[in-house]
Amino acid sequence: MAGVVVPRLGLEFLHVVRTLDWQEPLKLDLFPYQEDQRDAVRESVATLRALDE
Repeated sequence: MAGVVVPRLGLEFLHVVRTLDWQEPLKLDLFPYQEDQRDAVRESVATLRALDE
């Protein structure tokens, strides 16, 4: 799930994206070896959206 390993970096990334008024899609760099890939993407998107609020 996005932001799990180093939460501070995830928050910093979102801060910079917002500061730059970034309008392009965000890309996730995930390696879900033991999880269902679709579930991992859904959870990561939900986490990023929650952090962005």
